[in-house]
Amino acid sequence: MLAGNRTVYQFGVELPFVEDPKSIAFAMQVVLGEDYERMYTLANPENNPDLLYVVLADYVPTEKTPIRSASG
Repeated sequence: MLAGNRTVYQFGVELPFVEDPKSIAFAMQVVLGEDYERMYTLANPENNPDLLYVVLADYVPTEKTPIRSASG
């Protein structure tokens, strides 16, 4: 096993606070290239009544996100 020094991100939503799953799905599609229907299904509280938090995308590299490090 090799150790790495790479930053990756997880994007998720707290379902009790979701007001517009369509906007979340659209943003995930535009920004990260995720499938709209999959994101909408995950982000919609009606589809996941027993969950509090849902991971939409995991291990997303910095290059694929709008997040930029302080050093560059």
